[in-house]
Amino acid sequence: QRVEVFVAPEEPVKIVRLELENCWERARRLTVTFCVEWVLGARTPADTSMLSVAFDAEHEVSLAHNPWNPTFAGRWAFVCASRKLHGACSSRAEFFGRRGDRARPLGLQCIGLSGEHARTSDLCAALQVHVDLGPGECTQLHFVLGQAEGREAATELALGYRSAAA
Repeated sequence: QRVEVFVAPEEPVKIVRLELENCWERARRLTVTFCVEWVLGARTPADTSMLSVAFDAEHEVSLAHNPWNPTFAGRWAFVCASRKLHGACSSRAEFFGRRGDRARPLGLQCIGLSGEHARTSDLCAALQVHVDLGPGECTQLHFVLGQAEGREAATELALGYRSAAA
């Protein structure tokens, strides 16, 4: 595996590109998970209770914003994957578990994520994709994290960077 992390030169977008190669002599199915813990200008954990999230199911984009932060009130953050999602959730409790174990997240011990995007005070964005690789096969995928002025603009920016060509 190889991971590259870079930013777009002209837009507020971060890209995490993952290259995977199956070195085995049999086919493999992998699950790749990307998790973002939303902060959005909050200074303390109590401040994150003001965050709100949305999930655009049609475009498979997870969105978040903090309407209570005066500097960024109109801005929306987003995260999406370059491939069709296998699972997603917005609850840190679901993904990390009740105790918030970063070393062994509960969401990685389960088969898939619930798809629930509840409005709780404990928010994240966890996205999972399946990757099927034949013997010796190599593939690339990426996740896009960014922000824009307004929900529609954020979704549009996410979709623009979803393709590898972008």
